Amino acid sequence: MMKSSHTRSAFLDVLKAVAITLVLVGHAMQFGSGMHCYIYSDFFDNVVFKVIYSFHMPLFMLISGYLFRMSVQRHSFRENLVSRFTSLIVPIMLWSIVPYVIRIVSGDERGVFLIVRAYFTTCLGNFWFLWAVFYSSLIVLAVNRFCHDNIVVYIVLAVIMLLTPDLSRLQLYKFMYGYFIVGYMWAKGRHRVNSANPGRLVAAFMVMCVIYAGLFRLYGRDCYIYTTGFSLLGKDMSIQLAIDIYRFVIGIVGSSVVILSAAILAYTFKHVNIVGAACGKLVEIVGYVGKNTLGIYLVSTLIFIYIIKPLAWGLYGIDYVMVLIQTAAVMIMSLVVIWLIRRIPVIGRWLLGGR
Repeated sequence: MMKSSHTRSAFLDVLKAVAITLVLVGHAMQFGSGMHCYIYSDFFDNVVFKVIYSFHMPLFMLISGYLFRMSVQRHSFRENLVSRFTSLIVPIMLWSIVPYVIRIVSGDERGVFLIVRAYFTTCLGNFWFLWAVFYSSLIVLAVNRFCHDNIVVYIVLAVIMLLTPDLSRLQLYKFMYGYFIVGYMWAKGRHRVNSANPGRLVAAFMVMCVIYAGLFRLYGRDCYIYTTGFSLLGKDMSIQLAIDIYRFVIGIVGSSVVILSAAILAYTFKHVNIVGAACGKLVEIVGYVGKNTLGIYLVSTLIFIYIIKPLAWGLYGIDYVMVLIQTAAVMIMSLVVIWLIRRIPVIGRWLLGGR
């Protein structure tokens, strides 16, 4: 994707920073806009929320798939399997202790069986995106090892997912799978975005913007994975399939707009020589955020659910100023928590992932 591993990493860090910021903005609108907005899901009809949710998690998944291809190239099957467990499942299990303890202290759970069940329910229910990355990674490891990354196998698996029921949160994992594979195969093909001709980048960006604008006009409540699911079973198959295809395409196009805009900015900074001290510091801060997206996702999720949501319960409707304040506050709090955790390397490795 880039000419050097350093610039490639910096570019990906910027994309990850954009994605995690969008996650925080979306969560601020969802959890920080008051009781009525949360209970009746008013945020689903907000245009900014719709823009964010049309592509922000697909963007994250594309990047995850891209990076995992590099991991598959550099490490053995066993090393990647262990790494996926220690960097994803272990943090999920450890961070899930926090809401579990809160529920026990508040008296919501009583009895050994209920307590154990509550913990495992929390483990499986929270941080769904990390579970999606984990399951997609396992599929890729298996197909890479036994089928040599045969694209037909990946496509057949996607079709099978359409024909399996949406139990628990399976619809979320199945929805994310396609983006992970696209990112993975893009990296395998050694395609480079920000090393392309700047004229082509601008042209591609403009085309994608026009396509996205056209697609977005159709985006409604039925287009959220949370409202209509993924499976074709028990539904009007033609309508559900149309929704699934539309949802996948707008996720790709929206992500492409962000990726191409980042590539254009990267080219401009590199060749036009406009990076001053202040701008350079900003890029450094953004890169730092991008390097800590896993920790930010874990910490911010708990902050929004157990701090922001109760504090904002009395508000009524989405206030963009309040959304920005909450986003900035949660971002800062998350980074502070991450910094404190990393002060003890062993704890940091278990709570924030790592080989």
